[in-house]
Amino acid sequence: MAEENNIKRLEVMIESPLVDRVLREIDASGAKGYTVLRAHSGRGERGTWREGQISAAQHMMMVIVIAHKPVTDEILKRLAENLETYSGVVTVSDVDVLRPHRF
Repeated sequence: MAEENNIKRLEVMIESPLVDRVLREIDASGAKGYTVLRAHSGRGERGTWREGQISAAQHMMMVIVIAHKPVTDEILKRLAENLETYSGVVTVSDVDVLRPHRF
């Protein structure tokens, strides 16, 4: 992995009712794939939460995308327009991958 491949890992932690909206934006941005994971528990500015709370809206999900920077930039632009009023966390980090042509 000596050559730099300008690939990013985008993580979106959101409430489960918003997952489909986020996935539509990811698809429209040209990403080749994503992974969705259920979050068990956590704590943030709104306090502690745990899987199994009464409302399904409180179930948190993590959406992970690994893609080239232009794709993650487009996803971020689309998410900023659509998730401005919802709780959640979006992070982007640099990653090295073994087969960059797959992303």
